[in-house]
Amino acid sequence: MALPNPALTFEQTAIFTPASATVADVLLAVVAAFDSLTVNQWTAVRTKGETAAQPAIRITAPASSPISNFNAILGAPNAAGSYKHASYRDHTHTIGTDNTYAVNGPLWLAIGPDGYDEATAPTDWTTGLNAFGAGKRESGFWTAADNSSTSSAITKLWLVVSAETCAICFRYATDDKCAFMYFGAIVEGVNAANVEADDRLYGMCTPGATNVQPMNYYWSYQATLQSDAVLGHYAHYNVAHSGVFDPTSAGAAAFPATISKRGSGLGNAQRIFSTELFDGGLASVPIESWRVRNAASPTTTAPNFAGYCGRLRGVYHTVQGTARSVLLDSAAAVKGYRMSGSLTSSTYDAIIFGNEG
Repeated sequence: MALPNPALTFEQTAIFTPASATVADVLLAVVAAFDSLTVNQWTAVRTKGETAAQPAIRITAPASSPISNFNAILGAPNAAGSYKHASYRDHTHTIGTDNTYAVNGPLWLAIGPDGYDEATAPTDWTTGLNAFGAGKRESGFWTAADNSSTSSAITKLWLVVSAETCAICFRYATDDKCAFMYFGAIVEGVNAANVEADDRLYGMCTPGATNVQPMNYYWSYQATLQSDAVLGHYAHYNVAHSGVFDPTSAGAAAFPATISKRGSGLGNAQRIFSTELFDGGLASVPIESWRVRNAASPTTTAPNFAGYCGRLRGVYHTVQGTARSVLLDSAAAVKGYRMSGSLTSSTYDAIIFGNEG
């Protein structure tokens, strides 16, 4: 294999509505969304050790995908204490004590790029050294979404997936409170020296559990890189995080933070006003991923800002608009699917999951 990575082509599902606001019903709706895929057939099943009190699912990349070993676990514990999560500071999974928020209802996400060993995976998915089994790298868990009250309960969800990446998109209580989590081979590296043996960088981005409107009107123009919003990273376990596995290290300790740079705080001066380019193509701007040396203060100034990792694969800034819009070029070919903070308003800053082929 060699860089650049293969072009991505996305598939968007219908909207699925959980039967109730309970985590168990939200996960059932997520499973139903995965079951509806027809091209990029990611799968979701109950994970080992999940119970009615501690529901969780295991998500697996398509068998035909170049990343077919990639797994993720999405679930919610009902008690704090033994629940292990990834530290925002050093990005290794730990048996943490600062995790009391676990009882309030958010979903948590962990990823593992090297497969899943049923024989050695722990009995309870919330405990043990490695949720994916012996010898398998894992990220540890980051808060992925709130689901703890009427205003922050997930009421609609859908998927946008490619063969190598997966976005679980969702709406909280109203149509103007949308967000997404993104995972898989999500970063296109720079050269052979900064990628895995298969030329990929595996990671995840989560919006966290404290911001119930993570993609607001000015989401893409945050002045600093650690802002508490989708694709950002912040020094607190309950908020937005982005990260990739470090290909130069082994084991669970290899999960340094990276930041997806969204803008420079100039507001309308940088806004994209037209969907199409002069040649009929789609107006879309790559989103960068940068490594943070000091996650406790992840600013753009030295020595905290440590270097360029690459760009997010398939995720681009685009013109404002509603989530789930299908974007077409001048020949009416599907170029991708918009994601923004609203299902009904066109005034929200947006990205597109863009077909790169």
